[in-house]
Amino acid sequence: ALLLLAFGLRLYQVRELALPAWVDSVHHALLVRVAIEQGGAPLSLLPYLPVEQLPYHWGYHVLSAASAQIAQVGLPEAMLWQGQALNALHVLACAALAARLWRSPWAGLIAGLVVGTFSIMPAYYASWGRYTQLTGLLLLPPLAICWGALLATRRPRHAVEVALLLAGLNLVHFRVLILALALLAVQMLLYLLQPFFHREEREEREGKFFLSYSVFSRSALILPICAAAGAMLLTAPWLWLLVQRRLAPIAAGTQSLASGDAYGALSLGLLWAGHNRTLFALALLGALWGLGRRSSPALALVLWAGTMLTLANPQLLTYLLPLAAAPLAVSMITRGRPLLALLAVPLLLCNPLLITLNSSWLITNDIVVISLFVPASALIGYLAVQAGAALQVRLPARLAALGPRPLAAAAVFATLALAAWGAYDMREVINTDTVLAFESDRAALAWIDNNTPADARFLIGAAPWLSTGRGVDGGWWITPLTGRWMSTPPVLYDFGAAPYVAETAARNRAVIDAAASGRADEIEALIVRDRISHIYLSSRSGALASIFADRSRYPALYTQGDVTILAVRP
Repeated sequence: ALLLLAFGLRLYQVRELALPAWVDSVHHALLVRVAIEQGGAPLSLLPYLPVEQLPYHWGYHVLSAASAQIAQVGLPEAMLWQGQALNALHVLACAALAARLWRSPWAGLIAGLVVGTFSIMPAYYASWGRYTQLTGLLLLPPLAICWGALLATRRPRHAVEVALLLAGLNLVHFRVLILALALLAVQMLLYLLQPFFHREEREEREGKFFLSYSVFSRSALILPICAAAGAMLLTAPWLWLLVQRRLAPIAAGTQSLASGDAYGALSLGLLWAGHNRTLFALALLGALWGLGRRSSPALALVLWAGTMLTLANPQLLTYLLPLAAAPLAVSMITRGRPLLALLAVPLLLCNPLLITLNSSWLITNDIVVISLFVPASALIGYLAVQAGAALQVRLPARLAALGPRPLAAAAVFATLALAAWGAYDMREVINTDTVLAFESDRAALAWIDNNTPADARFLIGAAPWLSTGRGVDGGWWITPLTGRWMSTPPVLYDFGAAPYVAETAARNRAVIDAAASGRADEIEALIVRDRISHIYLSSRSGALASIFADRSRYPALYTQGDVTILAVRP
């Protein structure tokens, strides 16, 4: 019932979108179009953009291309409907993770309730068109479940599952892969340290214990290593491309992993969006409850969240390492082992007074914040189960005498009532500021596709966005939906050759500056230089529209709603 409610809610949330929203959707659409036309991974964007050997994750795009062809629907519909279906499936994935961690179906039910109807994430992903990260995070819970099963049972079939999921996640979203590897590392660490927490083993003689632990650890690592090797083998061509296009320039010093302060900064508005204050408080309470009861899954989720935050803020290490080293050094000295205490010295030197670690554009605070719904929902599911068990113990005798069935029915009713309330509250989640295209744009794009030559070249409005610039209206969808050239291409142009990137960025700046100041001569020079044949204007074009008031030079070919398409006369 929760899953069906989430599906209905997600479709309702995008009911008014003519095209997927914001910046990411535009280049996702181009990649899906290329995948459909080429019948494979969109590694080359020719003839639309002069970009080849594109090092951009493409797993979501081939999935959407296949879905669009099988369902025989248009590209925008495939992206919107499938995107919302993937969004709703997070209810199932997060419920499965919580149920597996706590061995409680009720924990899974509450986690699904949180993700489906109360948490603003991942529902808000539709406002960004962030479908690739959405798909990657959908693979994360089953990967963690299979990894845990592999560690616990050491069965080869679980190694195969892990290899396939790791390989798929590598193709879908590399950032989420890094977050997933952090979780797998935490799970592995806690699993390998299990013998240290068994009282019987701590009572053994020290030498015998460490000998047995050494044998244990070697055998425990064989299948996980095989799974990781299998994933690397399955995606070896893709990994080699990433090495060539991403790692090699960084090693050569032509590119850097460091990010600017603005790009990696934490957005408080995003952190506290929707019901996040309440949900994070409940998750923290669940974490403290679990840690108080020495729950290994709770410790794993806390360590995972801390690792993600540290990846986004490496400078935290310069505080954490000395804090961990100081008590270690004191302990070794008091035990009469000063030589072992010297091992803590390098960690003590890793302090903020001596070392500065820059944040990376690869993992940012915003990436982490919009992914926290996964551990938070699991911790809230645990808190709900523990609180329910505590309340059941304290039930009055008359209620307890009713037995478990009426109580379970009441819990189900309360859960569904909460879900209905949450769904009503979350029905309007799309940020209208990120909506660039409307029905008038959709109609204009259809007209362009049917009434302009394939080699038509369009001038469209542009606005600042990061270092690339972006379109301001539905004209930005001209290339993905019609294949025609446009003055501000999808941001993936940034992966092209340096001269092409510089030329395109300069054109975008020229359009932005000229439109802001009304300098018609610069726009006219741009039209001649870039052989512009058509101009796309809308109510969102701003001052750009005033430059083309002379209809003798720029006659209108199409006017519908707030969209006007002009021709350029020689």
